[in-house]
Amino acid sequence: MTYNILFGGQPLDFLFEIYRRDRIPELLDVIRAVDPDILGIQEAWSWNTDDYPAVSAIADELGMNYVITPSHSEESEPQRLCIVVFTKHEIIEYEGWLDDYVHPSLRTAIRLPSGSVLQVFNAHLTGNLDGVNSEWVRLQEAKHLIAEMTPYFDQPCILIGDLNFPASQLLRCTEHPAACGGPAMRMKPGELLQENNWTLVAYEDWLGGLEQIWVNPSLLPQTAEVDVGVERDDLYTLSDHLPIVVKITIE
Repeated sequence: MTYNILFGGQPLDFLFEIYRRDRIPELLDVIRAVDPDILGIQEAWSWNTDDYPAVSAIADELGMNYVITPSHSEESEPQRLCIVVFTKHEIIEYEGWLDDYVHPSLRTAIRLPSGSVLQVFNAHLTGNLDGVNSEWVRLQEAKHLIAEMTPYFDQPCILIGDLNFPASQLLRCTEHPAACGGPAMRMKPGELLQENNWTLVAYEDWLGGLEQIWVNPSLLPQTAEVDVGVERDDLYTLSDHLPIVVKITIE
């Protein structure tokens, strides 16, 4: 399961009024309803700081282990948007990638009950930045991410997160190149992933599909998209993203 929870579920003054409340209890209800074995969170705002140690309490409540990215600086707004991976299984090792990204990315090696090791990559590529060519920045981040994932490609790998390019348009361009419209640069991160043998298996049905799940060839035959499993009308009031869930059976 992957979920961008919009600034840590906190009632920050600069958010739209619809989100300006403590959303963490409601977000946890969504997560518990799905009951994922592995959960990737983006925008865990300040969850790694002493003044808001939410991550350990949330992990205890969910009964999961966790790792969270460090930040460049607690005063740096983009870097307070942490990445977290929660799991019911054993975490063998992890590393947070800080350089070359606006937001951190995270690799987590998880030992599954079968004994297999799954490499989970949780990423949050940059959105729109004022005064900056955001599409060019996002493309450079994608190149760095692919380079850092490649050494693990002979193992089962899954990439989850808010990749900030529209997956729905990427698929239209892949299936109908002649009819593809829109700025080509926006699609480049997805095209690079495809060129490096990653397959898009799920994306949110909102905002063009910015929240996404990709797998490498060893996982593709074992992967099936499933419904979120949560019937509630207020998902759009909990975050500006929807959660995505896939089911993977690893022997």
